[in-house]
Amino acid sequence: MTTLIAVSGGLDSMVLLHRLQFEHGVGRIGVAHVNYGLRGEESDGDEAHVRDYCSSHGIRFHVKRVEMEKESEARSEGVQEAARNVRYEWFFDLMEEYNYGYLAIAHHSDDAIETFFINLLRGSGPEGLSGIQEDEERSIIRPLLDMDKVAIRSYAEEHGIQWRKDSSNDKPDYLRNRIRLELLPLLNELRPGFDKAMRRNMKIQCELAGILDTRVEAYRETQVSKENERLRIVTTGEQGEASLLHQILRPYGFSTTQVWDITEPGQSGRQIFSTSHIVTSHRGSLILDPLVSADEQVVISSIEEFENYPVIQRAELLSEAPQDFDPDPKIAHLDADLPFPWTLRPWRAGDRFQPLGMQGTKTISDFLTDLQMDRVQKAQTLVLIIEGRIAWVLGLRISEGHKAIAGRPCWRLTLA
Repeated sequence: MTTLIAVSGGLDSMVLLHRLQFEHGVGRIGVAHVNYGLRGEESDGDEAHVRDYCSSHGIRFHVKRVEMEKESEARSEGVQEAARNVRYEWFFDLMEEYNYGYLAIAHHSDDAIETFFINLLRGSGPEGLSGIQEDEERSIIRPLLDMDKVAIRSYAEEHGIQWRKDSSNDKPDYLRNRIRLELLPLLNELRPGFDKAMRRNMKIQCELAGILDTRVEAYRETQVSKENERLRIVTTGEQGEASLLHQILRPYGFSTTQVWDITEPGQSGRQIFSTSHIVTSHRGSLILDPLVSADEQVVISSIEEFENYPVIQRAELLSEAPQDFDPDPKIAHLDADLPFPWTLRPWRAGDRFQPLGMQGTKTISDFLTDLQMDRVQKAQTLVLIIEGRIAWVLGLRISEGHKAIAGRPCWRLTLA
């Protein structure tokens, strides 16, 4: 079975390539390199280094060039997150197209410790605190997990391996870099050799994750049902249930904090969002539904159809709009003469509307930025389209041109 090796040109991946080259033979490996173009000539130099190595050793070479800043904006993701998604999507495409059996990644034991602290800060459970492990389900292998950075550098020097230095790794611009450059040296100073204790801790967490998985599967069998794309979880209130729920909801992008919040007593009607799904607490159950994706939309032909979309808790026709409108942004009063069909979808680049109380129009992007919304909040924002114009940025502001007039019939829409 052949192996695809992800090679950036840096120390770790060049050592990985060398090891697998001589363990497997050049006929049984291929190399994949992504040029993100973020460091100009330095990025092109990395590509050339890996290409030349593969050419001189007769190794199949695959390269993908990406305009990363444009890709990040198009995906509504941070640069680091978008880069990771781009490369793994491409790696798996290559594996399928060229029949590679495994994907080899150059993660080492120091990377695993860094990942432990990243996941600790995110509130991850035992699986996240296991650091980095092999991924049998996706056929990902990590042959350097038994080596630390010192051992990798020694191997490279012993075998005369040339590598490229990534200057961005020396800048504390990202969380992982700050952990590597600031936190880990401090911990080593406080407790020399702490990395050995950390490896034991991660092994323990890995074992605990296996025990938790067994409980999760038993809980899933009795408490979880699925109908089409909707998942219903009948909660029990038992001790430790939030941990079980997090394991079930984590693949849909929900954090530990979100799950703990929605399982607190008295949360019926509350909702939490990930970039792809929504969970609603309703009468002793949690209901998971997919959000409309960026290239999809819901066409609503009558007011009753709002019941099929969980973001809207109530939709009703009032004979007279109130004199004083409710200031709650989760409630929208719209003119009753607005004709169906209506369209509910995520906002898109270039969308504009006239916010209530304003004379001119504003792009949705600028409107959300003015509200200091982060990337995830922006990605979760939906708009209601009536007659080709945005009538409501859900939960935030209605359009001046679609507002109800006091004393006349109106639609009142209420978010959950």
